[in-house]
Amino acid sequence: MPSSAETGPRGVARYDDLIRAASCESPWRHDGVGGRVYLPDLDLLGSILTIPVSESASTQTGLLGKGLDAWFAHEFRRAGFDPDSVWPRASDPRVLPTDLKALLERLPTALRNDLTARLLRLRAVAPQDASILGRAYTKQVDVVMSSWSTGPELLLSTKSQSSSFGKNLPNRFEEAYGDAGNLRARYPWPPWDSPSRCPRRSTPSPASWSGRST
Repeated sequence: MPSSAETGPRGVARYDDLIRAASCESPWRHDGVGGRVYLPDLDLLGSILTIPVSESASTQTGLLGKGLDAWFAHEFRRAGFDPDSVWPRASDPRVLPTDLKALLERLPTALRNDLTARLLRLRAVAPQDASILGRAYTKQVDVVMSSWSTGPELLLSTKSQSSSFGKNLPNRFEEAYGDAGNLRARYPWPPWDSPSRCPRRSTPSPASWSGRST
């Protein structure tokens, strides 16, 4: 008889019940000296990690990775980012361009419901996973904020390994450096004042972007 893991929701959807039941309270707290500290929901993370561990799921199943994606996306939403702009979203479709979301909000209810149902079947328009076009190749990104007008604004990819740590660690670093170079070459970010400071709020001219190719 098939197990619940084989017949139930797949991917990020495996964690929907946990995410829905989790607190959406702001994680920001005053530190008592005029600043703020961030308190992540580690209890939720523990509950999420319990699922792949209890099922002895290997890294090849992607269950651990999807759990981390769900948790990080939830943390970004708790931190104050627009819930629908953080992908994967908390419900289907997991990736929904902001322009399409704005269109849906302006449609009559019946038409909006019909179009939403159609979008769930059009994976090329509203896919389960977000892919970003890099300079050399397209990269699937675990958690992302992006739009057609701005391009990617936030990208997060995680790497996991459950065995042969010493052997696989160099490979993970090689992948990470390659992915970062591929994406930054296409989307050069504003320069930093120093490694310990935040990027400037003002947008520099394209000619001043670091890493710009000619």
